Amino acid sequence: QDGAILHAGPEDGVRLIQVPLAPWGAYFPALRALTQTTSGQVIAAQTRWLDREERERCEQVTRMLTGRRLDVLRALARGLNPQDVAEALSLSIKTVDGYKTDILSECRVAWGLPEDEYL
Repeated sequence: QDGAILHAGPEDGVRLIQVPLAPWGAYFPALRALTQTTSGQVIAAQTRWLDREERERCEQVTRMLTGRRLDVLRALARGLNPQDVAEALSLSIKTVDGYKTDILSECRVAWGLPEDEYL
């Protein structure tokens, strides 16, 4: 912005380090509970701690997702990283990333968040 350098190069003495990322289930524990149910049914014991409104939001998201996007959500909720999801579901990493964007968009709608707000 205004001529500022946005990326530091090696000559700037910057060193990249690995940073662990939390699985999606950590961000949306309610979705994790819903994606681990059988036959699309909500198991009361898994979602008992959710209030009715949160359950409805999670169910709204899962209803709006196509089968493949739901597969990706389930895999991410289990803690797989995007590369592992791609390999497990025989998808390209680009497809997984696109599905993640779609899933987050549905979450934003369900939780009433603006598109530019970070989840």
